[in-house]
Amino acid sequence: MFGVNRFMVTSSMPSNSTADPMLQRRFLETFFARIAAAATNPEERLRQPEPNRQPDAVYMYSALLELEPIIISEHPGLFQRFTLAKSQANSLLTDEMRAGMDQRESSNSRMNTSFDELLQQAEDADNEGKLTDNMIITLVIRQRKTEEQFARLEPWLDKIKEEQARKDSTNYFWFTRAKLAIEETRFADAVRFQGKVAEAEDRAVLAFDLAEKQLENLSEAAGAYQTLGEVAKIAGSLPDSATKAKILMGLAYQYERFNPGFAMQELSDSVAVINRLQEPDLGTTAVLRQIVGKQYSFFTVYSVPGYDLERTYSKLAARDFGLSLSNARSLDDKFLRTMAVLAVTRECSKRNVTNEQ
Repeated sequence: MFGVNRFMVTSSMPSNSTADPMLQRRFLETFFARIAAAATNPEERLRQPEPNRQPDAVYMYSALLELEPIIISEHPGLFQRFTLAKSQANSLLTDEMRAGMDQRESSNSRMNTSFDELLQQAEDADNEGKLTDNMIITLVIRQRKTEEQFARLEPWLDKIKEEQARKDSTNYFWFTRAKLAIEETRFADAVRFQGKVAEAEDRAVLAFDLAEKQLENLSEAAGAYQTLGEVAKIAGSLPDSATKAKILMGLAYQYERFNPGFAMQELSDSVAVINRLQEPDLGTTAVLRQIVGKQYSFFTVYSVPGYDLERTYSKLAARDFGLSLSNARSLDDKFLRTMAVLAVTRECSKRNVTNEQ
């Protein structure tokens, strides 16, 4: 992410991801065109930004400043267009916007500070009566912390003054702390931390992650089965959403090895959820969470269980072709129904080829 709000959103990239020069060029060309359109539109200068957002011109210009070295080294052929876009974006800035941009960059500089330094700054500010919610939340959303750092940060959560920001920050704190415990196979800690997460959807994601991690070790199979039961219980209480549907499909996928009957029931439940959604988007691989206060806003993105429709139906079709096909045909959305039916029939074709051999 580029621009003054680059630290306001936290997310992670797959370890095997690589840059695509063609997509980069398309992005830059589209961005330049957007700036040109804004610069020639008188209404752009009068349009007020949404709450907790800077004017678009601030994002445009600050992003260009960060993109400049990349364009010089990777896309020199676009430098002339970049220079024009930078001039156009600069023309949209007012003195007030420049001041706000400088203030934001000053805040961003703190994000490059170590955890220990930020915590010390918070302690000093607290002693001087100058502690702000922003200082604490910055510590909460920092990309990655150790368990020892989580423990040191925990007492500071109650010092966040704005109630909703405190609730959202606390939820994210325990969510990320539980995530770390799962990664480090500290399962007892993970369960304890998960219980402190207020958002049911987040608890379901954590429980599913825990079950997946437990399944990596055969000695934890019994615990994984119990955890899957907890996931099913939480998922049943969730409102209908794409995330709920994906969790149910994930349950179907994992239950296939333990209890095929449960697997088909979860698959059927996922179909019911999908059919109740107006625009089911099962391609979504992440959930956005935000922490918003009167004078600040932070956003973070985390991944949801990666059991997509095709993978799930293919897996279950190998176990029970008839029921899998029946569930696939029950999907109301034409595109999803086609994808599911194709996944089932492909699995059937593979089985027929194997039998013939």
